[in-house]
Amino acid sequence: MTTVGESHLQHGMRLRFKNQEATLVIQNIQFSHCGVYRWHLSGQGSSNKFTTLTVSEPPTISKENGCLICRATNVKAGRRIIWSNDLPRRQTEFTSTQDATGLFNLSSSQLWNDSFYSNPPCCKVMDEKGSQELCAQTCYTSAIVEKSSEVKQFPLFIMAQEGDTINITCTTTGKSSGLYLKRSTIRLIEVIHFSKKNKSIITKSYENRTIVSGSLNNLMITITNVQLNDTDVYTCEATTSDNLLGTGTIVVVTEKKWKKEDGNLKNSQVEVVLIVISFFIGLALWPLFMMMKKWVHKVRRTQNPSGSVYEDMSYAMQRNTTFQDNQYS
Repeated sequence: MTTVGESHLQHGMRLRFKNQEATLVIQNIQFSHCGVYRWHLSGQGSSNKFTTLTVSEPPTISKENGCLICRATNVKAGRRIIWSNDLPRRQTEFTSTQDATGLFNLSSSQLWNDSFYSNPPCCKVMDEKGSQELCAQTCYTSAIVEKSSEVKQFPLFIMAQEGDTINITCTTTGKSSGLYLKRSTIRLIEVIHFSKKNKSIITKSYENRTIVSGSLNNLMITITNVQLNDTDVYTCEATTSDNLLGTGTIVVVTEKKWKKEDGNLKNSQVEVVLIVISFFIGLALWPLFMMMKKWVHKVRRTQNPSGSVYEDMSYAMQRNTTFQDNQYS
């Protein structure tokens, strides 16, 4: 055989030819590559020699009793588990006896560290010298999910008047790439999007009256000069694989009770103000009026006592005359 070059096969395999030598190269080895490989020369039949390829499945990682444990099943002796980080770990342990096929189960563990939430470690199986990877690595991405992701927002209800300023706070736990505040009932509008790079995109109708403060995990959104058409349900939404939603904030905007027009109150409102002021003035002066009335009456009686006697005598004579008329009738 004098051919020089390569021949690509399926599933990441290729043949490499050089002089009198042929080499089968398998890249990105998978569990499906397991099997017996035997050379077959044209015209000379199959070779009696063969190579058995055993590929271990990717290891599994789990958090148990304060430790992070990596387990690999059905691996040959002389292989070990290595981690992607440099934290202290226990030596690779054989957790089963050698079976009929000469395979073992392996495990390796290290103490749990809270940094795994932001930087999940990975593990993989290598040969004893650490020069050849024997399976795909597995990363503990479930560590992020384990720290439950949720979105909270408050307040639940806001009653405001035209021109007021309102605040809505969104808090998130877990990992997200961004946060939306959306109107979700009367009008479907993305009011604002805040990214993990602290960049915000505000929709045009809110552009000049929306202020954002805080971080992605604790964001306060301030909307100034609210109007009647701002009434809606405002919902916080975290950008995750599941797009988590907050409980929602109901915002109700009403007309302003004392609205100025050209610097003056409306005529109807002026009338109401005058009526109210007059009522309270009258209520305050009523006791004084009653006191003055009693005082004037007393002064008049003091200045004209004879008039009072005359009135009493006239009244008595009138009664006597009436009585006599009744006797003769």
